[in-house]
Amino acid sequence: MTASVHAIINSFPQISSTKGPTSLQVEQLVNQLLGEYHAQCLYPPVESPPGAAQLLDFIMQDLQQPVADILPALRNHFFMTNKALNYQWKKYNPLSLRAYINRLRMEYALYLLKVEGRKEKEVDELLNYNNPSSFIRQFKLHFGYTPANAGSLIAQ
Repeated sequence: MTASVHAIINSFPQISSTKGPTSLQVEQLVNQLLGEYHAQCLYPPVESPPGAAQLLDFIMQDLQQPVADILPALRNHFFMTNKALNYQWKKYNPLSLRAYINRLRMEYALYLLKVEGRKEKEVDELLNYNNPSSFIRQFKLHFGYTPANAGSLIAQ
């Protein structure tokens, strides 16, 4: 147990010695314990490896480039081999680097279609897909429906 959990548990005996609304105090302590459980057990802090923020920034800046161009640019920018880059990435994210970039590109495409109201052809060209059908195929694989149906299937 952490120090914060010990402090919360140690404050329980103090409730019985005070006069006033004890049920409210107990409820607050239980909520604090649940918050600590949530923070420590369900979503423990993940320490990102050195350079992870720079790697993500670089990916986000080049998101409109094809994945085949992003990966060599990453290797050159960070002076790493493909194997070293993937090894460092796996410390940070369970998805492969290529899969992560593809996921970001699809989420960006959905944003462009839904929020900015762009047409399929515009998004296809903006994300540098060679062929509109490959964009539609990737979109459907990722979300389960075509870009044309994206607007009608997602609630505002």
